Amino acid sequence: TGRGGMVDVEFITQYLQLLHAGKFESLRIQNTVDLLKVMAENQILVQNDANLLISGYKFLRRLENKLRLLYDQSINELSVHNKSFRKVARSLGYAGTGLEPEKELLQEYQSITKGIRGLLEKYLKPQVASGTESLL
Repeated sequence: TGRGGMVDVEFITQYLQLLHAGKFESLRIQNTVDLLKVMAENQILVQNDANLLISGYKFLRRLENKLRLLYDQSINELSVHNKSFRKVARSLGYAGTGLEPEKELLQEYQSITKGIRGLLEKYLKPQVASGTESLL
């Protein structure tokens, strides 16, 4: 899903899991959402950051599932210029209050992916500072 997508959420989660699983046995689970909750409980992630990652991950999963069900497309093929984008937005509950449904969906998508990418950079910043810029 590009910058700030599901891969970024999974990367942050797995990176922190590898870093801390030796100390916290409760991190030895596979479910991404459950793992993020455990990380917040153990103060590996700030609760607000965990909440953003969880809600963003669920949003992106829901969007991808809808695209697959309706059009057999992945989220990578998401385009506001596609005629079917309005149908996807409406099927996800965007009613067009103030904006057209597809623009509401796009705004939320951009806001969520920007937030997720910011957290990836926040939690990997120590690695970038130590000279492993290729992580990002």
